[in-house]
Amino acid sequence: MVENLTLVRTTDLTDQEIKDNQNERDIENLKYIEKKRQEGVIDSDAAKHLSAQYFGTMKKYEKFVLRMINSIGDKKIKSINPYNLKTRKPVESESVYGLKDITPNNPMMIVFIDERGNDINLYLPGMKSIVRALEKVKIDGKYDQQYKADLASGKPNPKKPHERLSDINRCLITAEFKGQLFELSDQLMENTTDLVDCEIENRFSNNLSDKKHRENLIKDPKNRRELKYRFKTKSDGFEVQYNYNGNNDIRTHGKYECMRQIKEKDPKLSIPVNRVRYRILAGSIVRDNSSSLEEYNKKTIREAISMKSEFEVNSMLKGRDKKLSKEEEKEIHDFINYNMEARRSNVFNPNKHLPKEFEEYKLLSDAVKSMYLFNNSEAVYGRENKPVKKASKKELPESESISKEVMQNHLEVRKRKERSA
Repeated sequence: MVENLTLVRTTDLTDQEIKDNQNERDIENLKYIEKKRQEGVIDSDAAKHLSAQYFGTMKKYEKFVLRMINSIGDKKIKSINPYNLKTRKPVESESVYGLKDITPNNPMMIVFIDERGNDINLYLPGMKSIVRALEKVKIDGKYDQQYKADLASGKPNPKKPHERLSDINRCLITAEFKGQLFELSDQLMENTTDLVDCEIENRFSNNLSDKKHRENLIKDPKNRRELKYRFKTKSDGFEVQYNYNGNNDIRTHGKYECMRQIKEKDPKLSIPVNRVRYRILAGSIVRDNSSSLEEYNKKTIREAISMKSEFEVNSMLKGRDKKLSKEEEKEIHDFINYNMEARRSNVFNPNKHLPKEFEEYKLLSDAVKSMYLFNNSEAVYGRENKPVKKASKKELPESESISKEVMQNHLEVRKRKERSA
């Protein structure tokens, strides 16, 4: 079996030695592809496509890495290190790594520093192993089944199995806030002058009013929030995933793989124990990602508070009072609405979702409340989006704003308590 992701220390090797090592791996990969074609695992079209992709990989990978580095712009590089694919954490080492160590076989991460001192991480896992690529494009494999389903449904010009393989070269970019991710992806689009085609999968949402987007978000078993680009250029193809720092994808990925394996062995979940295990794993994933989402939103709020404090200090240094200008208020409001993520629940409770010191900032509080209440109203559940009612002081604490459904639940609980008393 060919393994394509073994860490090899390359700094002590000459450029020619590094290229020779990679050429040897390329030859092994080509032999493996031909062997599987002869065994009938893949067809001739898939073999031809994979052979072209896995030949001359060093030059192709260097081009891909430079494209990714340039997409992040003129940010200062903080560090370059190998990393653990399972934990996505740097491998502890006394060695000093550089760009020379980034090869198709070495999982490496480059950490950049943004304007506010936060990390932007570029994770480069190396080329997808030929074994994993063949698993996806083989006859009766995942992509072959999708291709046959498209043919059966009458879809015009469906992609063949090997044409669906977009992530032989792939990477993950994480930043502190969602707004930065869209800026980085826009920069990559602008730099990709040889672009032929691009598929964009946006699982972020600060606006659940769009029915189709809302349904896709809610039915996703992982409750993922990510931005994914699949590029096809004149010479190659690659996939880039964007996410915020601290997301729970690593923690939930193992559980998701268990779910996938259960589904492969029992597609209809007809065996009771499989059905139970699948549901438990799915529920755990949703809870993990929801927790991560709450922490991200709180971080966004803290950043908005920091922005407000900076505006006030600058104002006082210029001899003015602490009052913010309309432009500064708009900048803070836009930051919140652009960076916060809508939750799947339609309940907003400032006492639970906001830091204690947050309520004194009425501007920020109003912006966050309006964002939560608009996006997490009854439209989340497919019903007509109605104005959210505000509770009276007699019914609920004055700081809490809720929907009609939550109001009714609260009144029923209160009535039960009165009857029991």
